[in-house]
Amino acid sequence: MQTSELNCLGIASPLGFWLLTSTDTHAVSLDYAGDAALSADVRCVPGTKLEKRLSCMLSRYFKGEPIDFSRVPIALPASAFLAGVMTALQAVPYGEVRSYQWLAVALGKPKAARAVGGALGRNPLPILVPCHRIISKNGSLGGFMRGAPVGTRLKEGLLGLEGALNSGLGVGVSSESTIMACEKDGSDVDAETAGLTLLR
Repeated sequence: MQTSELNCLGIASPLGFWLLTSTDTHAVSLDYAGDAALSADVRCVPGTKLEKRLSCMLSRYFKGEPIDFSRVPIALPASAFLAGVMTALQAVPYGEVRSYQWLAVALGKPKAARAVGGALGRNPLPILVPCHRIISKNGSLGGFMRGAPVGTRLKEGLLGLEGALNSGLGVGVSSESTIMACEKDGSDVDAETAGLTLLR
């Protein structure tokens, strides 16, 4: 297998460890890593401006700050349907939830709620593309991260962090100045201040 040169950043959050990978220009994946070692086919290289910006934004998000990730450049998948689902997901605001049926209707495919659920399970960028904000129309959480056993716990944790479990009302997004600070160079938040551990 050919080695992929990606920028990698491990982040320890209140919900556990995450592994962020990106190119110089786009976020590629955000995986819940737990204690798993980095795959041998991914070689980490020194961080870039985008990686610094993302680490700043994720640090603030995990501290409970309402961050809008919709302006982060992402690598869309080749599947047109999954790419459409990911694009539509970015319209769901922080602190709010929508149903699988709502998302299917937003895509112009009202009978495709089950297919939407399957596509959400293949989302390579949870949190940045907020599939955790999609729940069943009866109010149950539904699956998360390809149905992994830890998935429901993570989904509940992310929604709890956003205050979305008690109310469907949004709380707004982080101020433009906060987002701009992260976009500038990402250096205004360090691990100690954020209460997180950034792992290389």
